[in-house]
Amino acid sequence: MRKNSKKIFNAICCFSGLLALLAYINEKIFENSKIDTSNEKFYNHKFGNMRYKKHGKGAPILLIHDTVSHSGAHEWNESIRLLSKTNTVYAIDLLGYGLSDKPNVTYNGYFYTVLIKDFIENIIGEPTTVIASGNSGNFVIMANAFSNSIIKNVILVSPKNIGDIYESPSYLNKALGIIINTPIIGTSVYNFLNSKIFLNTMEKYYFDDSKNSKFIEASYFSAHHNGANSRYSMASHFYSNFFMCDTNIHLKSFKKNIHVIWGIDDDINSINNFGKIENVNGNVTLSALKNVKSYPHLEVPKQFVKICVNKIKSIT
Repeated sequence: MRKNSKKIFNAICCFSGLLALLAYINEKIFENSKIDTSNEKFYNHKFGNMRYKKHGKGAPILLIHDTVSHSGAHEWNESIRLLSKTNTVYAIDLLGYGLSDKPNVTYNGYFYTVLIKDFIENIIGEPTTVIASGNSGNFVIMANAFSNSIIKNVILVSPKNIGDIYESPSYLNKALGIIINTPIIGTSVYNFLNSKIFLNTMEKYYFDDSKNSKFIEASYFSAHHNGANSRYSMASHFYSNFFMCDTNIHLKSFKKNIHVIWGIDDDINSINNFGKIENVNGNVTLSALKNVKSYPHLEVPKQFVKICVNKIKSIT
């Protein structure tokens, strides 16, 4: 009996020591990822302060990043520089990402739909061309359904899940969400999945040939700003399938122009998925870029911006 008690005691001590070590490592990771936000612009939304960039003059363009955990406005740095020569360009960090607040809430499609709608109405203040990367295209289509006067036209970059039928999260997804939401252990899992080692491994899936060390560095800091709160959006991603929105009915009735820019070599999100979008709305057009993967706006920014500008001009 005493031997068993001693084993249990030793196991508890070892586990407690491991938790303490993980907590210390997590704290150091977040300490080394702090960014000065004193000169940044923020939109004071009821859900939290959302950071945004504003550059240039002319008709407004809103850039919205993807929803993987290390996403943020830094995804658009090259596009901002080029587009701001002719337009007023806004690039946001959605709540839960980048330098924005990361409140402990369940993030879902409705949450981001309202956020985007409110930003256009309260900050931009006029109908806007929206360029959205990855899964954020779902939120833009939904925002137009909420208020069809705020969006002029839409350009989607490697869109995810648009045209798919909504599926409830699996038990595995829910389990992963619960784990990531767990203090210390969940934070450690999150930090591993957003470590520089992991991001550098993923780089070959994001880019065709080019190395983009600046993007990896910015992604790392974006994923860790605001400490352990950073994990909440990722937990929702798994737990509630927030990246899945039932947009088909709104996409089908979408009367404005939608143009899609997609890398032919995209391994993560195949260009073959465009067929699902086209089946729902046959008026959606496509630019397929050779030797490009997930981030055409980073891999071939000049070509990407030229397509965007030409599409905007042809519509207006």
